[in-house]
Amino acid sequence: MTETYDEELKSEAENAVDSLIDSETGEFKELLERPATKEAFTRVVTQAVMQLEQHRGPLPPPRQLFEYEQCLPGAAERIVAMAEKEQNHRHSTVDSFGEFRNQTLGHVKTRDARGQRLGASVCGGVICLCFYMVFEGNAVAAATLAGATLVGLAGVFVTRQLKSQSVDDDTDE
Repeated sequence: MTETYDEELKSEAENAVDSLIDSETGEFKELLERPATKEAFTRVVTQAVMQLEQHRGPLPPPRQLFEYEQCLPGAAERIVAMAEKEQNHRHSTVDSFGEFRNQTLGHVKTRDARGQRLGASVCGGVICLCFYMVFEGNAVAAATLAGATLVGLAGVFVTRQLKSQSVDDDTDE
């Protein structure tokens, strides 16, 4: 099978050289009409064609599939089935990761919303307590309690911002 492949490449190279001879470019025509130059150029073109053949993807190129089938009947079908199975696995993995990510984001949103509701309730309670304390004549204590609460809330928000920035910095590196 390799001999046929080499013969095909050599034939393609010879056709390419002949088409250059037939073209109207004078320099190539003069060089390639000499038998030694033509043979050397054909070898160079053949090697270039052999070296430039590349393939990417889950399946081998059709020519190789044919060669596998020649060596082991049924091998091409098994190779195609293997590639299909791998693709199905990859798709299911990506789908399950997407579902996991969506569930995680849902839990994070629920947790954040719960924390905000709880924080708003505590702040509302502290504000009501401060108004009551002012009404009872303890304005200094009410101001101290309100100030401490504001500093605590600001600390929570600043700490959260610094934490999210450090996580972003870690992912960038």
